Amino acid sequence: MVLDQILKILHPFMPFVTEELWQSVAATRSSDLIVANWPVYPEEAVDADADAELEWVQAGDRNSGRQVGNECSGRRENPADL
Repeated sequence: MVLDQILKILHPFMPFVTEELWQSVAATRSSDLIVANWPVYPEEAVDADADAELEWVQAGDRNSGRQVGNECSGRRENPADL
């Protein structure tokens, strides 16, 4: 059960490895890992402080991408000689 949940979570990052493990751990599975349901956790398992911090990090990450894009879109006045 725990291994199943770990494989589901890792699948987007390591699809070939996790799919192979999924099939080899239990050969009688009815479906592939790619179509398995995403894990659902009870509400009491969610840490509210960690969730708020993650929201803050994600918002900052979205904004920093725009910032870098805006800074890089301008032309350089003195381009490097190649």
